[in-house]
Amino acid sequence: MSIYQFRAEATVDGATHDVTLLYSGSGPDTGDGAGWMIDMPVVLSLVAACETGTIGPGDLRTALQQIMASFRERSGCCPRCDEATESYATALRRYEEELQREKQEQAALTPESHPYVVSSSGKVHTWNCRSQPREPRVQHPGRTLQEYVHEGHEYYGMLGLRSSGASTRMTPADLTAWLARRQSPPKRCKLCEPALPGAYGSQASDVETGARA
Repeated sequence: MSIYQFRAEATVDGATHDVTLLYSGSGPDTGDGAGWMIDMPVVLSLVAACETGTIGPGDLRTALQQIMASFRERSGCCPRCDEATESYATALRRYEEELQREKQEQAALTPESHPYVVSSSGKVHTWNCRSQPREPRVQHPGRTLQEYVHEGHEYYGMLGLRSSGASTRMTPADLTAWLARRQSPPKRCKLCEPALPGAYGSQASDVETGARA
């Protein structure tokens, strides 16, 4: 859980208070104070002002709500989103760049040069097997700033936009080297029934008919 610290000034009945705020909310800020923490001396001084009658409870509530609102002005959501506006814009730009690079890479892969697809589960398919959806290997950082921040995409972007669980196109040499590193017999898709290279053709452990990766 991330905790964000902010410095602010609260002016109540002509007196200015230096306020330290902490925000640890995991969702959008609804303005009811959930996820917020404020330093006790400020709370006590504001309560004291209420007790002396210089301000009323409504004035105190308004002052605190205005402080909270000032830290969600850029995003209209919460401090976490406010802080992430630049990184989200960067993530979107990187996503577009990676997506174009991915398209260029895929366009260079021909059925002759890369006839195999290995799924994330380690099953071997032909390049055009209909059980393997042609999805980009680049993860979208989030359709909105809120999705990027509150659904955890912000952290995926820090680790990289490429999906580690995507299928991989391989040449016969690539597949042979990959199979050599495995300790179990290769799994061959029964739907497309790829012919494995070299000696691996007789070692394949076929899956049940109609099963999918």
